[in-house]
Amino acid sequence: MKSSSRPRNSTSSIRAAALACAVVTATSAGAAHAGQPLVCKEAALAAAPTHDQLAACLQPAPISFELAAGYAIGGSVSAFARADRKLGPLWLSTRLRVDVGSVNQLDALGGLVLWDRYGVGWDTWSGAPSGGMRTVTSNKTVMRKALILAGGLKGLYVPAPDDPMATESGGVSATAVGGFQYHSVGGFRDHRVRELYALYHLSSGSLGGVLSWHEAIPPLGPFTIGAELGIIPTADNGDVYLALEVGYAFDR
Repeated sequence: MKSSSRPRNSTSSIRAAALACAVVTATSAGAAHAGQPLVCKEAALAAAPTHDQLAACLQPAPISFELAAGYAIGGSVSAFARADRKLGPLWLSTRLRVDVGSVNQLDALGGLVLWDRYGVGWDTWSGAPSGGMRTVTSNKTVMRKALILAGGLKGLYVPAPDDPMATESGGVSATAVGGFQYHSVGGFRDHRVRELYALYHLSSGSLGGVLSWHEAIPPLGPFTIGAELGIIPTADNGDVYLALEVGYAFDR
């Protein structure tokens, strides 16, 4: 049998090259991006960074806080605020959520830090500044991660219904809260906060829960995106909401 050799199709080669360039990965084991402080770069690039070097990059702030505004699915505007403080092995937290026309919540929580660890990891983000070209960037940085067992009380305020014939009643009530918080902080001022709580309404005995996710992704810095899904037990029927939010945080 004869075999014939044909020149490669130049159009196919160009298409393959274009697809290969659609995602460009810039991963540098020895480089630390200019978006993080020098002390973080030095610790991230050290062969064996000490605990003091790692801690100098991510010195805990006296108070970590976040403010956010969003939209609760169902048609209401929501606002969210949190503040956290670490006191040795203890953790203090407050949460405030105002949902216009629905249940307003104020949390007072105390917790035990199950673990709080420093290390070196990779921060990764992607962008497409030139149209179709997407660049994925990874840089070494210092990371701190903490897991907290938290519990306390959630105060609820339910506005009185506008309909005089409504069976639901407004007012203030209390709910017991128990669950976990997970915090991850990086040298680019990025952070992730995950929260999962079980709820028990003290007067009605009904149950509920809250799942919360807030994140600042480099290079956004302190600007956050997030979501919270809640099933809030009240003295009557309870409230279900899904809030999508943007905000500002300082978490160290």
